[in-house]
Amino acid sequence: MERLNPGNLRDLLQEKVQEVFSEKVAEFGDELIDHLIKVIMLQSIDAQWKDHLLSIDHLKEGIGLRGYGQKDPKQEYKKEAYQLFMDMMGRIREEVVEKIFWVQIAREEDVERMEEQQKRQRLVFNAGDEPQAQQPATSKKVGRNEPCPCGSGKKYKQCCGK
Repeated sequence: MERLNPGNLRDLLQEKVQEVFSEKVAEFGDELIDHLIKVIMLQSIDAQWKDHLLSIDHLKEGIGLRGYGQKDPKQEYKKEAYQLFMDMMGRIREEVVEKIFWVQIAREEDVERMEEQQKRQRLVFNAGDEPQAQQPATSKKVGRNEPCPCGSGKKYKQCCGK
């Protein structure tokens, strides 16, 4: 650590990144890592492009105000739009690298275990105070003012017909 300075720190970090990436390639294989990079890049470009278009819309709305500051709105628009584009490109690069280094392989046993846990967890949706099992499953249509078939004694519209 005593020998570190800004020049060799950059070299050290580049070596470490190359080492970690080489381990990922060895772990995944060339074909899978190429596919993974393509998918991550497409997702990142898609998300960042949507954000960029929104930023350009905001820029268009406010660019006319630059004229009050004695600046040419057209030149300001070009300059700021270019800067927004370059910022987007930087965010894409950062996001792709970050995601590639966070990806891990899920083993078959882990996937099966997670699927079993999901099967055990049942979601029960209940629309009211009555338990789901007590609500009728009738095939005939019940009128709104008729007694509720669940046996509560209330009108259908005030019980299960909510």
